[in-house]
Amino acid sequence: MVVDNSNVSNETQSVIYNILSSDSTLTALTTNIFDGNPERVVREHGFPMVIINSPEYETRLLTMTKWENNIICGLEVYSKQESNVRRVFDAMVNAIKNGLGELHAGGLWQPRFTGTSLLKTDNPSDGGTLYILSTTLELYDMSA
Repeated sequence: MVVDNSNVSNETQSVIYNILSSDSTLTALTTNIFDGNPERVVREHGFPMVIINSPEYETRLLTMTKWENNIICGLEVYSKQESNVRRVFDAMVNAIKNGLGELHAGGLWQPRFTGTSLLKTDNPSDGGTLYILSTTLELYDMSA
């Protein structure tokens, strides 16, 4: 389905999920790719883990009938090892680059990653260390 003003949030998240979950390099590193936060994340799912948060967007009228949506989608990678977080992030970036055709077919353009940060924290399930890489994927949708 093509992203338009009536389905920006749901379809954007769906397109990104489809690209990431079908990328063989990324799925070789993890099959724990979620479109939203699963319940009881830490206890029931292994690491590394990718979470695609619900997109936020701003809509701007370009002409009398043409709209532009600036879409911002948060992505997070969780792992017990810092090196795994970086490998999964690199695979995510490459999956998005390789999935440009699917993004464009969905009406999404000009993907770019911004605001990437790495956090080291305590793992609430076992008291060990948990690394969380957070980034933002920005996209544009030009809707009629």
